[in-house]
Amino acid sequence: LQELHLWQTLANFGEPDEFIMGRLDNNQDKSEYARVKNVFSFAHEHEDVLYGATSCAKVLLVRDSYNIPNPEERGWVRVLTELHIPFDEVLTAGLTSMDLHKYHLVILPSKARVNDKMSDALNAFAGSGGCVLATGRPPMAGTLPLRCLGITAIEPTDTSALGAALEVLSEDQSVFLDFMDRGLIPVGNSFQPVAMEPDARTYMRLLPAEPFGPPEVCYPHKAPSEQFGV
Repeated sequence: LQELHLWQTLANFGEPDEFIMGRLDNNQDKSEYARVKNVFSFAHEHEDVLYGATSCAKVLLVRDSYNIPNPEERGWVRVLTELHIPFDEVLTAGLTSMDLHKYHLVILPSKARVNDKMSDALNAFAGSGGCVLATGRPPMAGTLPLRCLGITAIEPTDTSALGAALEVLSEDQSVFLDFMDRGLIPVGNSFQPVAMEPDARTYMRLLPAEPFGPPEVCYPHKAPSEQFGV
């Protein structure tokens, strides 16, 4: 586990470190020493490659904290990592000091509030062709939704959405190719309705919550809503 952790650290251009309780010379468990030494030796031999590198990532993930990620942030770290998509991270407070135009995509996971400077930076980024993806809670700039998202109003959160699902039609599948084999996506316990601008493109209509049980009554009773998942 220690060796794997260190290899992953190097693969992400971090600095390898080893920490144990006590001293190295009289530690009763020396089983990891050879493996750890192997990684440190590799890092030393290839120092010219591993250190001083700069990121070529085109995706920027905005985080509230590096120490205590909110669940939406943690989910995006996992998605991007497992898909092998390089990404940079920045704390919310540092967003306005970055050159966003080097990125193709800025992800805002559950950022309920953005200040005026952040709003201006994100709107300018989107206006010049960049993509802003907000998931979880839609971000508010003052009393209004972030303009570049095309949201005109944020409605009260539906906390009784268990049993609701997003309907994936053929026109949705033509855009979301990974959903070719599914017609429904459950949304979980809650759903955040929003009002969109008239020319907004929407995908995956919300089917209202249906009975959770017993099985013989678990089928659609209601017409699709005017809300969409994307």
